[in-house]
Amino acid sequence: MKFRLYFNSTNYENPIFKTGLFIEALRLAPTTKPIIIKQLVSVVVFATITVLLLTANAYSQAIGINDDGIAPPAGINVEIDFDKAGDATTKTWLLIDGDITTANQTANLTGLDINLSDGAFNSTATNIGLNVDLSGLTGGTNYAGIFMGGNVGVGTTSPSRLFHLFSSGRTTGYIESTGSTVNDYAEILLKSNSNAAAAGMFKNSTGQTLYAGAGSLNIGTTVSENFGILTNNLLRVFVKGNDGNVGIGTTSPSALLDVNGDVEWAGGKGVLSNWTSTKNSDVDALLPGTIFGTYIQSQSSGHITIGIRSNDSNDSFSVLSDSDFNGTQDKVVLFARANGRVGIGTSTPGYQFEVSTNSAAKPTSSSWTVSSDRRLKRDVQPFTEGLDVIGKIDPVWFKYNGLAGISMEEGGVGAIAQNIQDVAPYMIKPFQYTDTITGETTTYLGVDYGAMDFVLINAIKEQQQMIMELKEKNNLLRSDNTMIKGENAAINNRLSTIESILNDTSKK
Repeated sequence: MKFRLYFNSTNYENPIFKTGLFIEALRLAPTTKPIIIKQLVSVVVFATITVLLLTANAYSQAIGINDDGIAPPAGINVEIDFDKAGDATTKTWLLIDGDITTANQTANLTGLDINLSDGAFNSTATNIGLNVDLSGLTGGTNYAGIFMGGNVGVGTTSPSRLFHLFSSGRTTGYIESTGSTVNDYAEILLKSNSNAAAAGMFKNSTGQTLYAGAGSLNIGTTVSENFGILTNNLLRVFVKGNDGNVGIGTTSPSALLDVNGDVEWAGGKGVLSNWTSTKNSDVDALLPGTIFGTYIQSQSSGHITIGIRSNDSNDSFSVLSDSDFNGTQDKVVLFARANGRVGIGTSTPGYQFEVSTNSAAKPTSSSWTVSSDRRLKRDVQPFTEGLDVIGKIDPVWFKYNGLAGISMEEGGVGAIAQNIQDVAPYMIKPFQYTDTITGETTTYLGVDYGAMDFVLINAIKEQQQMIMELKEKNNLLRSDNTMIKGENAAINNRLSTIESILNDTSKK
């Protein structure tokens, strides 16, 4: 198809381009400036392209492409204006189609260049570089713009991504929805691999109560895909898509919140609540990648439990006192091992309950209460040992030497376990101590002095029996002494009588 150029007058005003069918295709508004017409070779079959180069001068210029023959309105340089009846034909009002037909293209191609400048003047008007208005269309799906085959830059001539927004000052993107119904919200969606699943961010309207509620800002995925937050190119927060578990320092959170690393709580309070009839609330401190560690549990029954989930008998948890705030002078206040042993002041309790120093007190009694109801006992046998055992125990003064984790400051009066083992082996209680540095386990001997009370009772009873026997002997001796005294008195009386008789005889 070729265009033909017509002029309405001899002064070459109002040039008109018409097709081969004499249908007007292009009309130039009245102008007094020169027109240069350049014929190019055909680059499309049955078509010849004609390019108009308008010289720049101080006169107004306008080009109108329309079907009414009316020049463009004032202030519009180029106008495309067609009024067509609606049909099924696809129409494109302006097509810029440049086909590179030779190799080694080196020039920069610009399909559409909009360049506005006010020279040295300070403009106070509202300026628009590109305005796309589809408000006059009703129905269908309308797009304000479709960009294909290249990156789009706003504020930059070298966009590095499909969409690149740049500003040397404040950069703002503004997405606004003024609706207030349940389906109105401002939204940004991200998709990949043509997947229907999407991640994004949306702001609810005042009438939309989805997710976080009316007026809320929501960020995340719309399906069971993972969600992460990064800083310094490192994953910091991980949200597991299928169950919503949140991991900090881990990509495999096993609970609603799973933290792998240090947690600092400065001020305020934390509330952990799950008061149902069937579930408990736990705070766990676990070894990485395991289910083992310590926990605090708020039970559905209202009880509080502090414990350990262990994989061997050496696991434990402790309560420490840090007197210098840096961990170099920590002292064990309470220590509990997985084997059920509890230590106060010691991390190596050899018994179910052990105190590290000779420092324990009760207000009115030094004894422990022991369950002793006859109904609780079986295999009851007499215990008869007493004075014989007491006589073979040798009390000593002593000080500890620091082995078995016992403070060297401790000492006092006691006995040697090996000595007691020889005379009362039932008082001996062996215990094991595991060195926290070498891991070596040593068996030592302890003494259960509880039986000593009953040895002393038997010894007292034996001594009491001896006293009673001595009393009986003493009473017999006293009775014999009284009899002897009586006999002696009788003898004395007889002697006195004899002396009197003898005295009388001598006088005669």
